Amino acid sequence: MRIATWNINSVRRRLPLVVDWLAANKPDVLCLQETKVSDGEFPAAAFRDAGYHVAFRGMKGYNGVATLTRHQPESVFYGFCAGPDSEDVRILETVIDGLPIVNTYVPQGYKTGTDKTSSSWNGFTAYAGISARDSIQRCRPFGSAI
Repeated sequence: MRIATWNINSVRRRLPLVVDWLAANKPDVLCLQETKVSDGEFPAAAFRDAGYHVAFRGMKGYNGVATLTRHQPESVFYGFCAGPDSEDVRILETVIDGLPIVNTYVPQGYKTGTDKTSSSWNGFTAYAGISARDSIQRCRPFGSAI
């Protein structure tokens, strides 16, 4: 499975670049971070037209994650837990072929090991019941501090 990740820093501003990249590279999964768009304004149709299923959660101007998959996901989970969650615009788990793909956006610029950086991943793993033994793929931009 070919999985790619991209801190897009505004999906609407870079939409033509992403669509062209998808056509040229055809990954099975593309995880986008920092989409910076509310759910009602997310350009899902453009990705569907490119042949991808899309799961997303975002807010205007900040944060936001989206996972594009060539195959229909088995399941999608938003945030740390079922229902509304304060982190649900920064964590998205999509299961493809039995593999949980955890797409996270953690803003950089915070010291590692602090509540600001470690709570997202630690909280998610606790709520989701993920252990070090589980097979998962975690996507996040390299600039993130965790």
